[in-house]
Amino acid sequence: MSRLAIVERENPPSQAVSEARDQMRRHIAEIAGLNSERERLTRLASEETAVLQQIGEIGAREIAVFKAWASGGCKGAAPAFLTEERRVASEKLARAQAVAAGAESAIQEIEARLAAAHVEARDLGALVDEAVSVEMLARYAATFADCERKFAAARAGAATCFGLLQALYSRAHELAPEGKPELSLRFLQQLERVKAPDTDFLGGPTNAEVAAAHSLALSEIRRLGEI
Repeated sequence: MSRLAIVERENPPSQAVSEARDQMRRHIAEIAGLNSERERLTRLASEETAVLQQIGEIGAREIAVFKAWASGGCKGAAPAFLTEERRVASEKLARAQAVAAGAESAIQEIEARLAAAHVEARDLGALVDEAVSVEMLARYAATFADCERKFAAARAGAATCFGLLQALYSRAHELAPEGKPELSLRFLQQLERVKAPDTDFLGGPTNAEVAAAHSLALSEIRRLGEI
């Protein structure tokens, strides 16, 4: 399956986000493993430097001994070279150089794999962002449809309320000609105290409401994109 298949539109958005994030986590773990192996190989490659330093210290000790012998007038037999120490150090150097050569080759391979892995991580990061976008767009579509239904119901309800009020006012005005002026007056006074629907909200939300919704949605996008 191609990497892009994880965000195909027929998959549920929440599943796409989950799969993209899981794939990104696995890739981050792979990069961490490669970095750890590179550090181990780097330590192996540095052993050659340590052995060379040891050989240099052997030479420095030999020079010091010979200088002391010469300063004393070269009396007695000349000091012996540290032949055995040099032999042991040379063997260690040969082994360290062989290990270092292998380590350097392996390090170069790991560096190439890491370079490719970082490119892959960038691509996977884009897939996570895309999956989150698909999820949030699906939520938007569902919320918009629900909002439209509620607005339609609110408009219909407001129309019903206004129609009822108008009918009640019409009937109240009809009562006086029918010889019921006191009843007509009381009815009209009662209607004046009736609260009419506030239809201003049907024009749209306030700026503060939009700002609050924007903040919540942005927090959710960031939460979904967390690895």
